[in-house]
Amino acid sequence: MRLRRGYTLIEMMIVVTLIAIVTATAMPHIDYQSFRQDASARAIRSAMQGAQAYAVSSQHNVFVDIDPTHNVLYVVYDYNDNLQWDQANGEHIIAVPLQDGAQIAQPPAVLPGAGAPVSGIGMTTPATVQVPGKTTFTSGYVFRADGAVSTDVQIYINSKRGQVKDWRAVSIIPATGRVDWYKYVNSTWKLAGI
Repeated sequence: MRLRRGYTLIEMMIVVTLIAIVTATAMPHIDYQSFRQDASARAIRSAMQGAQAYAVSSQHNVFVDIDPTHNVLYVVYDYNDNLQWDQANGEHIIAVPLQDGAQIAQPPAVLPGAGAPVSGIGMTTPATVQVPGKTTFTSGYVFRADGAVSTDVQIYINSKRGQVKDWRAVSIIPATGRVDWYKYVNSTWKLAGI
């Protein structure tokens, strides 16, 4: 009797067909928008943590302006601490856009701490800042050299499809500058991510 080595073409085709069937049945159950919402919340959190780290390491203000119309956060490294973007001084600006399908929106319920949200952004005492492309000063917040932030901040995001399970929130604590993100689950905000 001969020893058999390897697989036949028919055996390999059967395995590939089974894998295709299992994949086809599992794919509709994956919620990609939920992953995009998580990615948007993590992008905001990461940008805020980076802004705080830079403020502490450079000993200069870093201010943030949130543009709910275009779903973008602007982080400005303010080398002369005047709360304006001065291109002549070489001040850097970073735009942090939200993921596809995510948008800043008014939440169904608010996290405790900040003022009542307006257009999906809650701040108790917003700072007056100026960013490029805007002719007027807008409301924002400032990370100071000690790592604290000028006010408590809450940013609420939802998907364009507007489902309750897509709500995310990012919260910044003023005294420490700690940034956390939350998911809206069973009509309550739950801390997400580590």
